[in-house]
Amino acid sequence: MLRAFTGLFVSEGTSDLPLADLVESLFIDRGVVVRLSKPDFAPLGGVAKDVRSRLEAGMRLLHAPVDLLVVHRDSDNAGYDTRRTEVEKATRSLGVFSSLVPAIPVRMTEAWLLLDE
Repeated sequence: MLRAFTGLFVSEGTSDLPLADLVESLFIDRGVVVRLSKPDFAPLGGVAKDVRSRLEAGMRLLHAPVDLLVVHRDSDNAGYDTRRTEVEKATRSLGVFSSLVPAIPVRMTEAWLLLDE
């Protein structure tokens, strides 16, 4: 039996949550079972949209460490490298030792991906 890894999916907004299922599918296609939690931040009374705040809130809601962090952040006008650095810096600032997968779609690919994987 394959070990199922635990993970936390953090996105910019609720419209990005379907990406978590796609990420799980990509892992499964490669023989790795990952169960990503997609936290609802509403019970916390609102969480800032920056990566660090969302990671911190997500981990607080889970009450347990995870094997994998998947952080969705649009590249927007900043570009891929800037967003990747932002995600890595936020993760390091929290002292998190989970593996990190930055999910940073470039302009216009995200909508296409959600419609036709």
